[in-house]
Amino acid sequence: MLALDLKPEARAAWTKGDTADPNAYDYYTTGKGYIARGSGGADYAIPLFQKAIDRDPGYALAHAGMAEALLQKYTSTKDLQWLEQARRHSNRAIEISPQVAPVRVTLGELTRLTGRYQEAILEYQRALDLDPTSFDAYNGLAAAYLALGKFDEAVAIHRRAIGLRPDYWKGHYNLAVSYLERGRDAEAEPLFRRATELAPDHAVAHSSLGAILIRLGRYPEAQKELEVSLGLKPNPFGYNNLSIVLSFQGRFADAVHAMEKAVELGGEDGYRVGNLAGTYRWAGDLAKAGAAYQKAAELVERELAASPNNAFLHAILANYSAYLDRREQARAEIERARQLEGANVSVLLQSLIVYERLGNRDRSWEPLAAIVKQNRSMNQLYAHPDLAALRLDPRFKAVVNNLHQ
Repeated sequence: MLALDLKPEARAAWTKGDTADPNAYDYYTTGKGYIARGSGGADYAIPLFQKAIDRDPGYALAHAGMAEALLQKYTSTKDLQWLEQARRHSNRAIEISPQVAPVRVTLGELTRLTGRYQEAILEYQRALDLDPTSFDAYNGLAAAYLALGKFDEAVAIHRRAIGLRPDYWKGHYNLAVSYLERGRDAEAEPLFRRATELAPDHAVAHSSLGAILIRLGRYPEAQKELEVSLGLKPNPFGYNNLSIVLSFQGRFADAVHAMEKAVELGGEDGYRVGNLAGTYRWAGDLAKAGAAYQKAAELVERELAASPNNAFLHAILANYSAYLDRREQARAEIERARQLEGANVSVLLQSLIVYERLGNRDRSWEPLAAIVKQNRSMNQLYAHPDLAALRLDPRFKAVVNNLHQ
């Protein structure tokens, strides 16, 4: 319409990865809209991407979109079938159009979620070379740097992504997650709150705000956000966090019910099954707890086969191994977790729990000091049922008091 005189190579670059079929394009763009909503959108997006591919099997962007939706399914369920299907579609997209930014972003996501962080960084950078305005490439690049312990770099990249799309909830949400993983809860709260303002009907955004309020010890506010989340849509994240806030208040029977709902909705996720084991144990049902810990350990081992460099998975496997009296495995797993990502507050917290279970309290003071040094997640230290005995040790108070002076 503008009668632009484009050189052939410019015209080709503009249309790489695209389709001449308008129906396929409509299916693709609608599918992208669903996956932009985050968890739950993949169920609607996958059949739409399939329709686009059926109409145009050589539509690279549709294959990349399908891979992205399948990776969302894998992230929420930890079912390896989704990972393998995502790999096939990602590879097909690369075969068709390797010089298209969204195709490179999807390959970056695949490599990042399987723990190949340096490879992921290269793919995201290739995507940014092709499209310097790619929000998804910046988001993935930040996540990869965070997994490598490069927190400052990750935060700077997240802020660049927010600058590209300041009114998109996901940019604020992703930056909040980075702060949360480093225990900088007070900085994470306004970012999660901003995400809920930009996407008030997004259940997981409200659930995550509830989670940070739990860590700040503001239980009534947290429970209100979790009720909003579950009112919008019953979801495993909301029930998981509701179970945590109930456990921290000693309401273990109610916590069991909430965590059973989380597992029912979330499928075979090792972390949630492990949380269910903990609530069973705190409620006094040791038989159910033992069976759940066994199941959780099996699920996490399966997840680690796909993502062997995931520090958090090694940390929770150490926890479950300790409760199953697999002492050597527990020691090896927690040390591996700390080698991979020793500044991650969740890894540090799991270290305290594992050392308590193994009777190695002398090992606790270093990770405790790391948590306390920047006033990180202090409420978890004072509320977690598994740290009750540690809190009674005079050395606990000494470490906390000395670092706060």
